[in-house]
Amino acid sequence: LSTYEDERYFVSELPLHWISLSQKPAKNLALIWDASSSGSKRDHIKELALLDTYFQHLPKEEISHVYVSIVRNEAESPLHFEIMGSDWSKLRHVLENIAYDGATNTGAWSVPKDMPASESVALLFSDGLGNWKETKELNSPIPLFAINASTSNNSLFLRHLAESNNGQYLDILTLSSEEALAHINRRTTRITDVRGKGVDALVLGSYYPINGNIIVAGKLLEEKA
Repeated sequence: LSTYEDERYFVSELPLHWISLSQKPAKNLALIWDASSSGSKRDHIKELALLDTYFQHLPKEEISHVYVSIVRNEAESPLHFEIMGSDWSKLRHVLENIAYDGATNTGAWSVPKDMPASESVALLFSDGLGNWKETKELNSPIPLFAINASTSNNSLFLRHLAESNNGQYLDILTLSSEEALAHINRRTTRITDVRGKGVDALVLGSYYPINGNIIVAGKLLEEKA
């Protein structure tokens, strides 16, 4: 508990029974690639290693569709790749030869609206350091995972963006490619609402349980809540 301007605030850690189910990698993939100038500082070796791990785990006999949006001040024309047998060499060549310059316009980030929700996932590769005046928040029709590979980042923004779109924030500077892929392929209990008596202005530390607990902060209105 703490007091500020005669108001009492609290942070509490609550146990939660949660369920986690693994599934095979989605065969439809939307990639949002932040190509602004700060993107040059990201660890692209780790980013490409994650994608390689992803494609290596796809069924060899199925065609996977990858939709790529490269964004700076504005989004480039979208690209489409068909990948079979884990061969993503054409896509890799494009990503390896991106020029990083310009501003970060997070309002230009988007995911195709017609991707099937049950077989699709979106991966955003960015440090989250937006510097464009007019922005709008990304609303993804499929689960979105924000991938960070930079020591200089806005993790709070990336986490909020991912979790509000049914995904997660993944820091691949600390996670291996296999560990990150396990998160992408796992569907976990997600908190959709939090409320209580004698409290107000409740905020979750994360939409997902951490080590079996959820973290809730807010304003205390009564002695017992």
